[in-house]
Formats: sequence, C-alpha cells, structure tokens
Amino acid sequence: MYNKPARRTGHGCSRVMDEQLTNDKEVTMKTSSSAKILAEAINRAIEDHIITTSEYEEILRIANEDGIIDPEERALLSQLQEMIADRTVRRGVV
Repeated sequence: MYNKPARRTGHGCSRVMDEQLTNDKEVTMKTSSSAKILAEAINRAIEDHIITTSEYEEILRIANEDGIIDPEERALLSQLQEMIADRTVRRGVV
C-alpha cells in the first residue's frame, strides 16, 4: 500500500494541513483542553435529548472563551447542529 501525500492548502502554499493519512487511517491530533471541556458540556446538555437555550448559550460561550474556535471545537459544534437539525436533540426553553 502506498501512503497518500499530505494535502496542501491555499494557492500554491507549502503549508501542509494538520490532517495526514497513513496506511489509509487518519492520524489524530492530541485533543485540546478546550475541546475536552466543550465535549463534556455538550454531553451534559444532550443527556436528556433536549438542549435548553441556556445550555446552548453556555456551549457557545465555552467555544468562544479563548477567542479561537479550533478544528476540534468546530467539529463538535457541527455535530451538535446536525443533531438539532435531524431532531436527535430538540431545542427546549428554560
């Protein structure tokens, strides 16, 4: 099996993306502490399959706390939005 070359970003830019493939398996990066905190907050909020406005606002506050939404946080927020969109998790009022 051959290893796929790393993908490049930008217009001829030589910066290699964080994502690299080896033996057709994605190499995962170390999870940031802010992403772990965000994941825990999301899991707490969706335990009952209902996310309240205050829980949702708290999740967004945690994601924006350091002023940077890293790729892991972006993925977590995207997954949450997908669960809300497909009604796996419902928005509630409180």
